[in-house]
Parts: sequence; C-alpha cells; structure tokens
Amino acid sequence: MVFIDFIVNSAMCFRMHIMAGLKPEASEEVYLENIKYAAERLQKEGILALIEPVNSKLTLPDYFLDTCPQALTYIKKIDHPNLKLQLDLFHLQIMSGNLTSMIKEYLPYTGK
Repeated sequence: MVFIDFIVNSAMCFRMHIMAGLKPEASEEVYLENIKYAAERLQKEGILALIEPVNSKLTLPDYFLDTCPQALTYIKKIDHPNLKLQLDLFHLQIMSGNLTSMIKEYLPYTGK
C-alpha cells in the first residue's frame, strides 16, 4: 500500500493500471482487497484505477487476471465508481476473438 502513496505523491497521472500478479501467488481475496483499497486511495487524488486482463495464451501464461469476464466480475463485485476496465484489444482478441462484439460489451466499463 505504501507504493500507491509513493506513486500518488510523485507522478502526474490521471489513470493507473493496477497489476494483478501471477498465479498461484495471487489470491482472489487479497487481490479484491488490494483493488478496492487502490480505487479508494487513488480517487482521493483524482486518479482513475484501472484493471487490465492480460492474455495467458501468449504473453503471460501465469497472469492472474486473464479474461474480460473475470475483470468485469471483479469490477461489479467491488462496485467502486473509481474502478474501471483497461480494455487492451490485443489481449481481448487473443483470449476472446470477435472484437466488434466484445468492444460493444465491455466499452461501458472502460476508463475513458
């Protein structure tokens, strides 16, 4: 949590990608607690918290957050106005395909 304070105090940014970590070290319970904390802490500074699914087929085989449905589940579960989806089309195409349909589905949850 100290790292977020460091970033907030030293960076001039308006959006921050919160990394999920690797399996099996990452636990869903700890991840959700950390994301909620980050969303709350960053909101105080006017910084939008973003989570990004990274494909596990080519890029990071052991990445904890690897699909948009999983990310959307967490966003809805945390239900914080300062937590949004960072929609990376490369990773989305690798994991789901059908970009047109997927963009329509996930665009409302992105950090615009």
